[in-house]
Amino acid sequence: MTQSADQIVERRSLLRSVRLWRFLAFAVLVAAVFLFGSATGKKTMANIDAPYIARFTIAGVITGQPETLEAIEEMRTSKAVKAVILHVNSPGGTTSGAEILYEKLRELAAEKPVVAYVDHMAASGGYIVILAADHIVAQQNALVGSIGVLVQWPEFAGLLKTLGVKMEEVKSAPLKAAPNGFEPASDEAKAAMRAIVEDSYGWFKSLVQTRRGMDADGLKLVTDGRIFTGRQSLPLKLIDSIGQESVAKQWLVEKKQVDSKLKVANWEAKEDWQDKFEKKITQFSKIMGLSGVFGVNSAQYSLDGLVSVWNPASH
Repeated sequence: MTQSADQIVERRSLLRSVRLWRFLAFAVLVAAVFLFGSATGKKTMANIDAPYIARFTIAGVITGQPETLEAIEEMRTSKAVKAVILHVNSPGGTTSGAEILYEKLRELAAEKPVVAYVDHMAASGGYIVILAADHIVAQQNALVGSIGVLVQWPEFAGLLKTLGVKMEEVKSAPLKAAPNGFEPASDEAKAAMRAIVEDSYGWFKSLVQTRRGMDADGLKLVTDGRIFTGRQSLPLKLIDSIGQESVAKQWLVEKKQVDSKLKVANWEAKEDWQDKFEKKITQFSKIMGLSGVFGVNSAQYSLDGLVSVWNPASH
């Protein structure tokens, strides 16, 4: 049945109204999420000026994320932060990322007491990070160590041959982009990678020896790539104490004269209303399955190059 002009206009007006109400409903929901989150969010000491001990967590794969480095710098310059308890739960990550994090934490430790607490794992690059602290505390069954450097690459030559695919290339020298996965690595390519691994491994061992005060024999016992429990780590001098966060705080009080009355609170950078709004939008979008809407996307990190990471599947 053919619609009249009036019916068409009326239908379009109705559709516009529906869209408008949908948008307003969505806006109200976003505002509600924002306001509710602001009202019920976990209170932290970062947003007030009272002195406190900052609890700063480094978890997951380490890649030297800029936001982590910025947070460390903010703690260093904060007048309210009197000391830092560094919570670490990481299997490691890129060697260079761990190095950058270590250096930034040493800058912090040069001005304020820093104690590390391993609640689950500080392996490989994660161990590099806790070496920046002046004292290391770990749970009895936390995993510590895996001191070493690794470089890996996939080799698809057999699969490509089966598929009848051959990669052609023109390069300036035999070791350019080698190994590349499209052909078996040459002895020269493997030797070049071995030299890089040994160089970084030497740096890692030297860092452990210097920061933990080990002699050559002690260093040899802990640098073969093995992982240790907290109990095993203590006599090996990989850590200083066994216990919970309270043990870390007690060390700050007894050895660094930090006021025992200071509260320990999660570090969170002060945020303006725009930062808070963006976070609430992100949270709401994830809840509603709208990730990617309004430019909201989860950060993706990949490991590229030398890695210091503990992964039982690769051992």
